[in-house]
Amino acid sequence: MVFDQILSDTFGSGFGVHGIAVDSTSLLNNRLLITSEDGGSGLRGLNGQGLVTTSAPLQDFVIWDKVVYLDDSTFLVAGTFAIQTSSSQSPASPSPQIVLAHVYWDGDSTAPQIVRQAMGNGSEIHSIHATKDGKAVVSTNEEFYIISKDSVQVLPYASTTMVYESEHDRAWLFGERGSESMLRIDVASGETSTKKLGFPLSVSPTSGVIAVDTLYIHGFDSQGQAQRLSLDLSLEGSLSSGRGFLNFAFIFVGVIMIATQGYLMVEKAMHTRKA
Repeated sequence: MVFDQILSDTFGSGFGVHGIAVDSTSLLNNRLLITSEDGGSGLRGLNGQGLVTTSAPLQDFVIWDKVVYLDDSTFLVAGTFAIQTSSSQSPASPSPQIVLAHVYWDGDSTAPQIVRQAMGNGSEIHSIHATKDGKAVVSTNEEFYIISKDSVQVLPYASTTMVYESEHDRAWLFGERGSESMLRIDVASGETSTKKLGFPLSVSPTSGVIAVDTLYIHGFDSQGQAQRLSLDLSLEGSLSSGRGFLNFAFIFVGVIMIATQGYLMVEKAMHTRKA
């Protein structure tokens, strides 16, 4: 969520807001804000009574981009850290590296506190979603994370887009245009399974959404035109769900019945001609 206006706290400090997450379990719906401060990217608290805290200490070269609520007054904040990887690299264009931080704020007047922070592989966090049971999933161009208030699980799966399916608490990862499969991850167990597509992916995925049993993927084709693909998850799930198997069985039995009827008709015609 982005605000156009400049806000200010009780100390007269102005700042812009670039992201917000709400602790819906608190009576005051406490919010953690990603802010644009004079001198860097900050984190502030905002409660239902309008109290705005000062910013958590700014960090050189860290830019916070996304935030979701986890559990027990703890938020997950994701961003990038711009670093110069070699002496030959221009200081004006350093390589970004992702940063993940657990931030605690319970609605009081003190600034949010970064209680745990780590850097991960990859240069882009393209998707982040809060999940069931106070967790979050984060997908980058090199890794996939399952994160709770107290733990971080890292899986070595690169992707360009992630779609989170809240009903079954699982994530779907997509690769580049031309990919012939997608990866499904069960968030509760961390178990993965590769699902083969019926055709090579014809778009470079940018986003997706699940409606009932259909997964819609938005992206751009080789000509740069926006396109939308739809995948039937009930058929895709034939290896693991009864419904997909029944769909396949119905089609298979139907084909056999049609072929049998055709054979009998040909046989009957041949006997009639001989008679």
